[in-house]
Amino acid sequence: SAANYPNTNIEDYLLGQAYTLEIKPEELEAELALMWQQGKRRTTNPNDSFRNHSTVAAVYRVLAKKKARKGFSGFDQYALLSSGVVSSYIELCKYAFFFALSDQLPLKVIPAIPTYLQTNAAYSVSERLFDTIDGNVPAVGGVLKQMVSDLGNILRNRLQHHPSEPEANRFEINDFNRLSTSENADVAKIIDGAIIWSVFHLDGVSKAFLPRNTSRPPQAQLVINRIYAPILEFSPRSRWRVNVSVRDFRELSQPEKRVRAFRRLMKSIGCETEVSEQPELPQMK
Repeated sequence: SAANYPNTNIEDYLLGQAYTLEIKPEELEAELALMWQQGKRRTTNPNDSFRNHSTVAAVYRVLAKKKARKGFSGFDQYALLSSGVVSSYIELCKYAFFFALSDQLPLKVIPAIPTYLQTNAAYSVSERLFDTIDGNVPAVGGVLKQMVSDLGNILRNRLQHHPSEPEANRFEINDFNRLSTSENADVAKIIDGAIIWSVFHLDGVSKAFLPRNTSRPPQAQLVINRIYAPILEFSPRSRWRVNVSVRDFRELSQPEKRVRAFRRLMKSIGCETEVSEQPELPQMK
């Protein structure tokens, strides 16, 4: 209202787009059929349950083959990407309005930001916030940024190849309390810093739990902040869980063990089927 916009309902400005409108119907059908076959299922055609669970992953796969970006637009998509962090949501909206006004769109007359500009905003904010991890998280930011990049690569490969549970930005850690041991003191600082600065979100434990407590719950779930999903090209939806250990995180944080740990996790989590080419290891910027 301070900018004299007659319409102050943000949902009217953030036009959404259905996933299925990003690719051609025949492309979607072909990809769903391929995913169904890769899962070695008994029947010939995908059933409705499979379609409901796999359509988003199929859209990602078709777009990846075409080297096209996944779109992010609409109030719900921005809310999902922001992961409950208000500043991230505001920044997404700010960039979307900036791009629209830079294109001289009459938002006061037609309160609607095109989906492609919203997508541009999502990728710009995602890249900016990812690039600031090393500077924002004290002492461990550089290692943490590399870890998030590695995990993002693994999730992206799973999204592209796993036949049944492709969207799995939810890391189940069944030995979370081992972070309290002296052996894991360094990786505990990394994970604690990630939680405090919202690089990781901690699920599955009491809200009263503080990362720096010496007494930790036996298990927990870590979710990568969804704001990084566009730039790292994994799905922000956390539909399935994958099992990891404190050791996995520890070795990803150690330069002498990182490559081997990355390849091991790429094989066990990245996908169940063989990948013809091993993805290149990401490099720190």
